[in-house]
Amino acid sequence: LVGCVDDFTLDRHGLVRRWHTQVPTLRLREKILSLKQQQNLIFAATDKGVIHCLDSETGDLLWSQTVSDTPGQVFDPAITANFIYVVSGQTLVQLDRK
Repeated sequence: LVGCVDDFTLDRHGLVRRWHTQVPTLRLREKILSLKQQQNLIFAATDKGVIHCLDSETGDLLWSQTVSDTPGQVFDPAITANFIYVVSGQTLVQLDRK
């Protein structure tokens, strides 16, 4: 989550980086709009309408799903125990967390 903090700075505060990863994006043309953690999963939503699911213990990418064909029309996802809900334009999209 912390992009430019080095290990020296983390160590100074008694913190250790357990893992790091890179969410797949279209380089400078795609931005991550939100990051949410729910239990052992991290969900990243981009401005190009893609939801990525990562394992919070390892940083491994578990799955990615495009929910919109219209860039910039995706709103912050709501996450429940079983589903992810995303509003894309005027459409409510339901994804199974698995």
